[in-house]
Amino acid sequence: CENTKGSFICHCQLGYSVKKGPQGVQVGFNVHAKTRYFALGYAPEIQQFYLQDEFPIDEFYTVDAFLNMQINNLSAFVKMTNLNQQQDNGYFITPYYPGVRQTFDFGARWLFYD
Repeated sequence: CENTKGSFICHCQLGYSVKKGPQGVQVGFNVHAKTRYFALGYAPEIQQFYLQDEFPIDEFYTVDAFLNMQINNLSAFVKMTNLNQQQDNGYFITPYYPGVRQTFDFGARWLFYD
């Protein structure tokens, strides 16, 4: 966590991991919290961020839940992003650009060689 000019930003991960030979499981939560601050503005015509003081970003926090597992040559994950978001409740990461809404991600990687 860090505190800069009256703003508070926190990125935390809480999890539990078990590994036994070539198998393993990791389960946990990611927490991301910010207080009200003025984020950098973005000018897409020049693809640059700039300092701005007209659009304050309200405080927000997000909670993500995840499950990672590995069985021999197969690795897989399941993740629920922004677990705590309500139906119409969004947030901004920079002026006029909303943050990621609640999503469900999953994936796998299977190595076919030893």
